[in-house]
Amino acid sequence: MRVSWVRLAIVAVSLAGAFAVAHFLLQGRLLAPWQGQAAFAPLYAFVQPVLRPQAILFALLAAALAFAAPILADPLRTSRRSFAMLLLAASVLLPLSLHLVRSSFAELGSQFDLYRNEEFLHDARRIADLEGFLDRYIELMPTLSLHGQHFPPGHAVLLHLAARFPLPDTLAAGLVALAAAAGGVWLAWKAFEELAEEQAARQGALLLLAAPALLDFACTSMDAVFLFFATLAWFLALRALRRGGAARAWLAGAALGLAAFFSFSALPLALAIVLLAILRDRSAWRRTASFLLHGLAGAAAFTLLLFAATGFPIWSCFLEARRSNAALMEHALRVDASSPWASLSLGNAAAFLAGAGLGLAAASIAGARQLKSPVALASILALLAMSFGGVYFLETERIWLFALPWLAACAVSGGSFDDRSMRLSIGVGFAQALLAETVLFTLW
Repeated sequence: MRVSWVRLAIVAVSLAGAFAVAHFLLQGRLLAPWQGQAAFAPLYAFVQPVLRPQAILFALLAAALAFAAPILADPLRTSRRSFAMLLLAASVLLPLSLHLVRSSFAELGSQFDLYRNEEFLHDARRIADLEGFLDRYIELMPTLSLHGQHFPPGHAVLLHLAARFPLPDTLAAGLVALAAAAGGVWLAWKAFEELAEEQAARQGALLLLAAPALLDFACTSMDAVFLFFATLAWFLALRALRRGGAARAWLAGAALGLAAFFSFSALPLALAIVLLAILRDRSAWRRTASFLLHGLAGAAAFTLLLFAATGFPIWSCFLEARRSNAALMEHALRVDASSPWASLSLGNAAAFLAGAGLGLAAASIAGARQLKSPVALASILALLAMSFGGVYFLETERIWLFALPWLAACAVSGGSFDDRSMRLSIGVGFAQALLAETVLFTLW
């Protein structure tokens, strides 16, 4: 397959148009300002240009990977083990070098402390008795940080455990997020191997790594942690669908339950998996039903075991999070949360695609343009439901990191790209990431 400059230009113009309309409709309406400056809606970012010599390091690493991408993706020129090691190294070094464009290494994780008493880190700091924290979590939710009031306890628990390392808790949080993002990219590569031949699977991993949002938030957001757990569940589901077996379906369901312990965005992930199971082979309904039932049983078993071990009822947590979220949005919008549905839906889609980057978006369109691939159709339908479902309220360039592998899967589901297209798509993604990091301050 090919990605041409013409295709990139069409995608750029289309996205710029959607972004401009969303910006006009949403500017100053929902996203909180920072130091008196309005957010660059629909992105939760602020125009604060910087120019530091550290940017050269990212530019050099990005250029080297973009140039070497066809060699790395070719199984005849790069062994599987070498590719895995280089992918993990790049997944750490590229986000870290992009972080240095604005901040020093010592400031890694400091973004978790920007908003006082609004982040998971602040919930983690107040955990004195982990068992009691989980047992009383529903009761505690109204008193937690702004994020804690709308999420399950997974992130706070993980940061509480990370704080045991002999490091400042902010630095430990940043390292945890970075490691999780790198692990998420590796798991995505494994997932692509269940969908495509080896070269295309490697290309999908490299395209994902070049997504500006992933590079930007890998060091600074707990959404990178959810990317890991969501991609683990997605990979296990793909493997169970391809290879069959009740045990694999149970394991995929349990992994989905684990992902829900960190974020209720596990629900649209479950929708994407269900759609893929249905669309994958509509004639083999017995096999599909078996997978879905065993997967549901695995998720239920994990949920019940979690409740039995800790006293944490995730179903009650979901209801409280939903109530709290609706109240927050209605207060922020000063109207019913459903009234600006059209503008918010457009903003959700525009922000996510801007975070995905022109290269990944163009490659995804090239791979999924005929919608012959079940994973492409399932991913697109799930993303449409997420954009227009009235559940998300912007910041999707960060919150939807877990859906970036779906776009990469769309890209490689149609086969592999030629060398020129790979260099072009990845290079454009890296260039956009550097430009955005230089011009915009994204808080997380």
